[in-house]
Amino acid sequence: MFDSDQNSGFFTDDGDINVSEKFSEIQLLHASQNGYTEVYKAKRYGRWHILKRLTEKERENPKFKTLIQKEFEISYLLSHQNIARTYGIENVDSLGVCIVQEYIDGWNWKEFFDTQKVSKRETKNLVCELCDALQYIHEQLIIHRDIKPANILVTRNGHHIKLIDFGLADRDDYAILKEPAGSRGYASPEQQNSGFIDNRADIYGLGKVIDSIPKCPHKLKRIAQKCSEVQSCKRFISANEVKQKIQSKRPRIIAFAILATVIISAISMLSILSYKHQQKQINDMENSARQSDLTIKQYANEIDSLKNMVNEIDSLKGVVNEYAENIDTIRQIQTENTKSANIMIELQNNVRSYAKSQCAKIDKFLNGRTILPANEWQIYQDMQTELIMKRGEYSQKLLSSQISGTDKDFNDKLESLKQVEERVYEEYLRSKYMKVEMER
Repeated sequence: MFDSDQNSGFFTDDGDINVSEKFSEIQLLHASQNGYTEVYKAKRYGRWHILKRLTEKERENPKFKTLIQKEFEISYLLSHQNIARTYGIENVDSLGVCIVQEYIDGWNWKEFFDTQKVSKRETKNLVCELCDALQYIHEQLIIHRDIKPANILVTRNGHHIKLIDFGLADRDDYAILKEPAGSRGYASPEQQNSGFIDNRADIYGLGKVIDSIPKCPHKLKRIAQKCSEVQSCKRFISANEVKQKIQSKRPRIIAFAILATVIISAISMLSILSYKHQQKQINDMENSARQSDLTIKQYANEIDSLKNMVNEIDSLKGVVNEYAENIDTIRQIQTENTKSANIMIELQNNVRSYAKSQCAKIDKFLNGRTILPANEWQIYQDMQTELIMKRGEYSQKLLSSQISGTDKDFNDKLESLKQVEERVYEEYLRSKYMKVEMER
């Protein structure tokens, strides 16, 4: 029912709709002590948002302007239930250019475990959700590079994970901020020493985050230790593998199989002793039967019962042996999957190196020529044509040398390698295009 003398606040006296796009109730939440950004909380359309901007000191610094633009471009494309959404980048009154993000009502990882009563089941569920978020960004060829408790939020409604802050995130098609980065205590050794970085740098941070849980379950402690190995090759190959390890019930199955074997062995021993004792009783009974004219049939039935007991024990042994064979099969499958993942990482690195070498050849060719304004665009078009012709050819050749084209996963693996090769070419062409535009 509507009251003609009143309105909801969205209509003016003349009947026009009054909707303000401006942010209100702007509040500073966090200012980096040694960083280059500030985070604010503000309302629009009655809902809270997060606004992230450069500090006054660094607002005109070209490097940091490029970094916050990169953070927006990376985070804007992400759409996952365990990652805070990025809505856009805007020029906000009194703040300047800001990234507009989803506001999460909750605690950070440390606050949640310090203040809430958390069961083992819920702890494992939260770690699995964090693994889902990492697996998703890694499949987009993105490395977060700053996995730590402060960048992991737990919602008050339902207690779900939300991964935030892609300020240090990186991707192959970006050429900036390749120097060491991360937070002390959570950054992997290769991040701190300018080594080769891949998704296992985030696996290291994941291990440190798990290890920070108060009264961490013993199983998660073991998993965290492997995640945080100093040598990246000794860590889990992916976040999905960590999740599978958490959800695996194999240790219980093995323990059950061992216990079953012990019980069956004990039953067998007792049965043999019992059988011998019964055999003696049967002999005594047969002798007694001869003396008392009792029939042998009664005692034969008892012997048959003992034989059936022995047969049942033999059947149980067969079940346990079959169970052990299934466990060995599972182990072999997991080993083969890990080897396949390692091969793909090595192939991606080879493709990346090849593509970069092709770009370097073109740079060397261009540096040896004098490019006049009249033909600079023709040179750029020739360069673009040459790289387009090379797209995917090395990936096809390299993968064909490793596996057969009839392999059921061949096309998926080839597409993954081609994406790595094409990203290097696209970034190179984009950087050249920007340079030509600036000179013009």
